[in-house]
Amino acid sequence: MSEERRKILYETLEEIANYHVSVQDWVFKIGFQTNLYDQKSGKIIKNFASDKAVRNASQKLVLEIKNVPLFEDKINTYLDAMREFLNKNPFLYDEDNIYYDGDVIAQEKYFLATLWSNASFQDFKDPLLFIDKRIQYLKDDSFPIPKLHLPMKDSFKNFDDISLVYEVKAQHTNLETPYVFKSQLEDQEGNSYLLPIISFGIAQGKCFIYSIRDIENHDRTDSFYKKVKRSLYQVNKDVSSDYFSERIVDVSPSSICSLALFLGLMHQRGITDYEVIPYLPLRYQAKMLLIEEKIKKLQQKSSQNHQSENDIDIEQQIDFFYQNQDRLQENITNKFLRNFQRIAYHLQNVELVSYPSEMDDALHFKIPLFSTVLDDNLVGKLYHKTSSSIDTSYQNPKLH
Repeated sequence: MSEERRKILYETLEEIANYHVSVQDWVFKIGFQTNLYDQKSGKIIKNFASDKAVRNASQKLVLEIKNVPLFEDKINTYLDAMREFLNKNPFLYDEDNIYYDGDVIAQEKYFLATLWSNASFQDFKDPLLFIDKRIQYLKDDSFPIPKLHLPMKDSFKNFDDISLVYEVKAQHTNLETPYVFKSQLEDQEGNSYLLPIISFGIAQGKCFIYSIRDIENHDRTDSFYKKVKRSLYQVNKDVSSDYFSERIVDVSPSSICSLALFLGLMHQRGITDYEVIPYLPLRYQAKMLLIEEKIKKLQQKSSQNHQSENDIDIEQQIDFFYQNQDRLQENITNKFLRNFQRIAYHLQNVELVSYPSEMDDALHFKIPLFSTVLDDNLVGKLYHKTSSSIDTSYQNPKLH
């Protein structure tokens, strides 16, 4: 690692310790403490910390670096991999804000801030493995894939003239992963319905899934939208809400369809093991810090108006902000995980191995490459349609 890059790394860690990373027009409100250790003595040789208190103490994170030279080497490789990834995907020049007119310091601070924004609690426990994983996400050479078209005849009722179009593309570096799975339904007149997109990475022979995000405009009133929307609800036919303790009916039918298609694509890439990352603490923390700013503004307004009698009301508002955020995050996390419980309901060969907090903070599941089971339901048909539609000569190098 060059001295210039080393300086950028440690200046960024110092800013992170103070919960404020400034990158030109961007401000990353993320924070954690970093301890650097001497490898021989095991003593802390450098500490990046702050007295700043975050109201939610459970979000306090510490990055422990026991092998500093190896840490610097991996960060160096990661930053190089980021540059290579972006150079291979030039369309991101128009979509990404990291090209600050050749400002290397701004670019690399941005890369480092987004790196840690996508770390789970488990990743903080093993940061070197985490950096390796992110490098593999960037270097995976089986993606992106060009747009593929599949006829939807015999999958949905009244879909004889509709095709499924899907692809894997690079995406904005501020998002959870370098690649995203996109799919949509199109008719011959050019009408389309966007299915939820899936952010994922491939590393260690596994697929890591971070989000399923609905991007369709649901204010639409056109006949094609209504037709697709009605048809998607076929997915809920005969689904029992008692299959799991959670209500598996309470998920988006379009999300289940997108996930089935995506898993079929992963099947053709030789993937059998999956990890679902339901929670990224620094992204949550950033929301909490924004809430703190709102709180301070309320307190300042009260102080300026000399309204001490309103102090109780402000405290009530503070409590409401935090309670509402905690409740919202819990609902988002639980709903995300229910997608995978629901997939296990439809696909008999899905094995839910463990839930978050059982082995680690991820949900783990498996889908064997070879199975005699053919799921005779709509979700199963979508899965098997994509699992048999890609070039079967592809072999996952991690598995051979």
